[in-house]
This record gives sequence, C-alpha cells and structure tokens, in this order.
Amino acid sequence: MEDAMRVPISLVDLRTKRGFNRIVKKFQSNWPGSSPITQYNAHQILSEGFGYSDFHALQKSATSDTSVIDPPSPDRVRDNLYTAIHVFCRSKRIVGIDATGVSRLVNILPLQELLAFQAPDHVIAKAITLPSTPTLPPHPDLSEVIQGTIHNINSRVSETLEHEASARPGHFISSAEFQRAWEGTLREGSLRDQCLFMLAASGLRCHELRLCTGLAPSRALDGFELQVTADKTRNQPTRMFIHPGVAAHLEAYMAKEKISPGDFLFPSSRDRSVAMSQHQVNRVLARYFGEPKVSPPLRGVAAIRRSAALLARKSGS
Repeated sequence: MEDAMRVPISLVDLRTKRGFNRIVKKFQSNWPGSSPITQYNAHQILSEGFGYSDFHALQKSATSDTSVIDPPSPDRVRDNLYTAIHVFCRSKRIVGIDATGVSRLVNILPLQELLAFQAPDHVIAKAITLPSTPTLPPHPDLSEVIQGTIHNINSRVSETLEHEASARPGHFISSAEFQRAWEGTLREGSLRDQCLFMLAASGLRCHELRLCTGLAPSRALDGFELQVTADKTRNQPTRMFIHPGVAAHLEAYMAKEKISPGDFLFPSSRDRSVAMSQHQVNRVLARYFGEPKVSPPLRGVAAIRRSAALLARKSGS
C-alpha cells in the first residue's frame, strides 16, 4: 500500500499505555463478537486498517518523527478499519457481528491518541492566537432535507411510489426508521457520512453521489443547486436542488477535507483520484439503517431516495 494511505506510527505510540496500545485496549474491550478477540488478532486488524500488511510491518515502520508524512484523514482510516474487520470475520468464519456493531466499534476508537493526529505545539499555539473558526450551522431537520426530492424526483414518479407504498408498505423505510437513522448519523457519523445521508435523502442517485465533484453549491430560488453528473455514459451534468442547511454542511466538509473543484466529493479511501464505489457508498449508509432494524435490502441509496420522496409527498399533501 502507498505511504500516503498509511497512518505514520511513532515509536512513542508503541510504548505501554500510549497511542497504539490504547487503541488496542479500546478495540478489545468493545469487540462486538460473542467471544473475546485476542491481542494478536487486534494487532493484525488494526495494523491492516492503518495501511500495513501486518503488525510486524507496522513495528518496522515506526519512526521518531511522524510529522514528515501526512496521515490519511480519520474518515479514511475508519473506512479501512471497517473493511479490515469484515475481512477478518470472513476469513475466520465469525458470525453474529453485524454492520452496526462494526460501525460502532470503529467510530469509538480514539485515533487522536496517535501522534500523527495530534497538532504540534507550534500549531496549537498559533491556533490559540487566531480568531475562532465559525461554528457549523445547526443541522437541518430531516423533514427539510427530504424536501429536495420534490424538486429532484419527477412528480409522476413520486405519485407512482405512493401507489406502490399502499400495495407494498414493506418496500419502503418508515418515517420513524428514517428519523432514527438520521439521528444515528448525527450522533456517530462523520461530516462525510452526514453529507452522504443528506444528499441521498435529497433524491440523488448512487452514481450521482459517486461522481459529484467539489464544485461549491450555487444559490437558487428557495435553496441551493449542486451540479452533478446525471448521465453515466456521456457525463452530462445537471443541477440538483438541496436545502440551504445541506449546502452549508457540504461547504464545511469540502473545506475540512481540502476538496478542490475538480476533485471527487466522495473519493475512495485508498485513492483520492478514484470515486467511492457503489458498494462503498451503500455500505456507509447501511451502518446507520442497521440500528432501527431496517430490512437489509432497504439500506442502500435507491431505497433511501424512494422512501424520502414518498415521505416528502405525504408531508406536502
């Protein structure tokens, strides 16, 4: 794996009760399986999630100065850890661990214990003397987010969904399930995950989410518009309506991740020049629909946008 995808490990991180070992302890004590996980396996999983072939490779790479290598973002590291856990469970034929349990474990790991994710003293001192960063505006209500589907999904399609829901209600996410998933995303999700959720609930298709680039939302009547690629074969752009609160969080996310106009808005955790795959997008969102016990087939972008459109139509009727 390229160095850019590795979390630089300091010699200090490997000391007893320091960075890496604190994460190992948290990992073991919160393992979601019915049987405890050994320290050896915890070392291997975390090492792979941090971008190394195994714990031995991580130890060999440890350096006295981690500042010379920029670490990947915490979001990418957590994505890699999520994958490493699933690979381990498959290889050991471990059952009984669902996506929600894995997501909860990954999200509580204290990555900030590693020196690579701690600001150097001079950066901290500089930050103290600067004006405080403007705070992120409050998250929009879910009812506001899903109003985007009224603009982004054809009214005839929305009417068809209403008839389908009457005949097959189990094919849609309920209002209560949607709300619980949204609250879980706000509570446990990163800014990236929250933006993915809001765009899916605004009516964007999976390929539109994947191929979004870092063009800032532009102001439109009653909200904002986001330019997306609507045609998978000709890359023909179109404009999708989003709530002002969604636009504000997208802009904050782009600034935080240093996403430029030509960059993918949601890049792969392994390579910024490649968009997240459909599987990766659906996997991120599925984490938050697991807790309200939403049926697995309904945890992807397609079901989310359809259900959001139905809820928006009902609320406006």
